[in-house]
Amino acid sequence: MSNSFEKAYWRLLRLFRLHKTSWDHQFKAGIWCRGPRCPHTVRKAAELCQGGYLIEFGCGEGTLPLAMPEGSFSHYRGYDISEVAVTAATEKARRAGLQNCAFQQGDMAQWQGDTGASLIVLEECLYYLSPSKAEVFLQRCLQSLLPSGHI
Repeated sequence: MSNSFEKAYWRLLRLFRLHKTSWDHQFKAGIWCRGPRCPHTVRKAAELCQGGYLIEFGCGEGTLPLAMPEGSFSHYRGYDISEVAVTAATEKARRAGLQNCAFQQGDMAQWQGDTGASLIVLEECLYYLSPSKAEVFLQRCLQSLLPSGHI
């Protein structure tokens, strides 16, 4: 597919509410496999998490836990709407020997929350929600954090 045709195709899928299908196709095409995470993001996540429970939305192929220094988190859970990305992330974590990482396919707007999170990372994904859905989602995030936690 040509680049402009691919973009039109993915936009059309999203227009018809086929978000998961759109993201799966993009990950299969290698669009989001751009290399290592920004070193600043990795440093800041390690600093804010302080060895606690880390949740990431829009985790893609799971590059954040692979890039973080050992001991930066006790447990990591990554969510992405793309099953293709989650499968790749799970395999990368397995090959790296990361026992404390789990990845799950899901739409962040449907997430019901969790408990005990030290840090919730929302890099480049929050703007996919409408303002009302973002408000509900962020309330769930706040309720999922430890008192000293960060978003």
